[in-house]
Amino acid sequence: MLAAVVLLTVNIGARAGVSEELDSLISVAEKSPELKRCRVYNEISWLMRNSDPELGLHYGKEALAIAIRVSDYNEMARAYSFIGVCHRNMARYSEAFDSYNQGLEVAVAHNLRDQEAYLLVDLGNLYIYHGDYTRAKKELTEAAKIAEEINEQSILGFCHLNLGRVELGLGNYMESELHLKMSLKIRKESHAEAASIAVVKKYLGDLAGRQGQYQKALDYYKDATSGEGVLTDLGLLSGIYENMTKAYIHLGKYDEAQQYAEKCLEKSEEMGMSTNVNRAYRLLGTVYEKKGDYKTAIEKYDVVLAYSDTIMQKETSARLANMEYRLDKMRKEREIEMMLKEKELRNSYFLSLGIFLVMLLGLAVLLISRNVQMRRVNRVLESQKAEISNQKDMLERQNEDLDRQRTKLIAQKKEITDSIEYARRIQYALLPNTDFLKRYFRDGFVFYKPRDVVSGDFYWMFDDEKYFAMIAADCTGHGVPGALMSMLGISALNEIVVRNGERKSADVMNKLREEVKKLLHQDPNDDTTPQDGMDAALVIIDKRTHTLDFSGAYLSLLCIRGEEQITLDSVHNPVGVFIKEVPFTSESLKLEKGDKIYLSSDGYPSQFGGPRNKKLKQSGFVSEIIKNSGLSMKEQGIEIERYLTKWMGDNAQTDDVLVIGVEV
Repeated sequence: MLAAVVLLTVNIGARAGVSEELDSLISVAEKSPELKRCRVYNEISWLMRNSDPELGLHYGKEALAIAIRVSDYNEMARAYSFIGVCHRNMARYSEAFDSYNQGLEVAVAHNLRDQEAYLLVDLGNLYIYHGDYTRAKKELTEAAKIAEEINEQSILGFCHLNLGRVELGLGNYMESELHLKMSLKIRKESHAEAASIAVVKKYLGDLAGRQGQYQKALDYYKDATSGEGVLTDLGLLSGIYENMTKAYIHLGKYDEAQQYAEKCLEKSEEMGMSTNVNRAYRLLGTVYEKKGDYKTAIEKYDVVLAYSDTIMQKETSARLANMEYRLDKMRKEREIEMMLKEKELRNSYFLSLGIFLVMLLGLAVLLISRNVQMRRVNRVLESQKAEISNQKDMLERQNEDLDRQRTKLIAQKKEITDSIEYARRIQYALLPNTDFLKRYFRDGFVFYKPRDVVSGDFYWMFDDEKYFAMIAADCTGHGVPGALMSMLGISALNEIVVRNGERKSADVMNKLREEVKKLLHQDPNDDTTPQDGMDAALVIIDKRTHTLDFSGAYLSLLCIRGEEQITLDSVHNPVGVFIKEVPFTSESLKLEKGDKIYLSSDGYPSQFGGPRNKKLKQSGFVSEIIKNSGLSMKEQGIEIERYLTKWMGDNAQTDDVLVIGVEV
């Protein structure tokens, strides 16, 4: 076994980036007795878990085999932990989960409290990867409790780091900052290695970026990647450079954004993971698009397609080469055949000169043969004439069939058009009248402009003695598919709010998501599941306290109160299945007389037009709202429609448009 390890070491030693520490550990392992070798193999597994997880897995399994053989339960639990981490870094989550649980069983059975805590941290980290923050928080809280009992600061630092990631994923920014800063404090006081401190600063940067504090995020990222002993984890480095690129884009510093996007690509290529490489190219494309270099942006966007095209091009080249070889071979065979025929003709000619009688006989045979051939040709011509006549008759019949099919298609088109028009009348009948807004508000408008006959955008309202509710929603797709989704949304809202009496905006949104997933049979664990859903902005107003309760899925709320602008943000999740699903949350706003509230889909900001034929964007949309906010609601609706028409010019409408404005 040791010889195999030495051979593997020779192969690995040729790789770039293998540290002196790895070489030293391997040298120690070769000269050590079995028990010490087990511990050294575990150290190598931990050392290589990020830079070369396949190698780390190999040494972890070697350590586990020895630990089982000598009944060293502490090293056995460590080996299970490190093997699980290597599996996790290679996206083998099922194997990682099994390995962690096997290690946890060993640690609990033999009262290895520190290893039990480490393995609970491992499990919590794995749940974070899957977006299951509830289970992650449970495992990490239990690990922190054990770490405090045994006064193990290193484990406690891991617990607070990952609890900070959990709260960040849940959108609890204050709690996230408390945990991350506690982890940073513990690691600094215990003089942890610089790379461990850099990891905490990376997630503090993520937290600042999530809150829109882009310069603060950049300061954390630069601190995490500068000086000695900084991060060597290619995945974390790639993520840092990706987030630095996005921060510089938000700050409008596109040269710096390009610099870090290229670094992100470099680290992604070192990792060798195509998904990260593709994401880095998309990021570069975005940067070049922001810089106005559309040619280069398109080139970067095309790289993703180039990956899949490469194999096809190789296969096509091979087929063309094979075809050319076959044609060349056929050409050469025909040349040889013609040469042989010419030789035969020359021999016949010379032979006929010597034998006069044979020439006469040959002439007679030739005349007879030509006569026979002419008869054969005439028969073939007659047959072809008959075939042409049959083909003519068949073409005439086909033309008649085409005429009948054309008539049928025209009828079908009219039937489909009539059906879609009827669907439009049904959809408009389900939408509330604008006067419905005046049941609570002083005045209001609804600007509703489908891209096609029917729309994937819809609005819905509800009113009783105590509450007034309304929603602006943008379903997946346009036309008939989008309209069907809008019908589903209206039906589900009637069930949740009207029949079941739900009055909390976040609860309504969470139940609406579950209803959509159930009706569309969406399974978050199935890659082939339909990704249909909707973005939405929902408000529920308590008429008694005049308090607005808001919850949104990608769509936010804008309130103009005099000179003040108030924005209520949404959760970055759709109403439907999502890879990192988090619960919807709500924000409240005490309404004052004269407040002007605006909800909209993304159709208005997404429209191309203007002097440079670019998207209007959210900033342009908000600017237009603010400019007209002093007008009456009716006049605002007219101005918003007029401006969109002017902005579009000769461009076709790209999306359904929905804007709702009301005045308290």
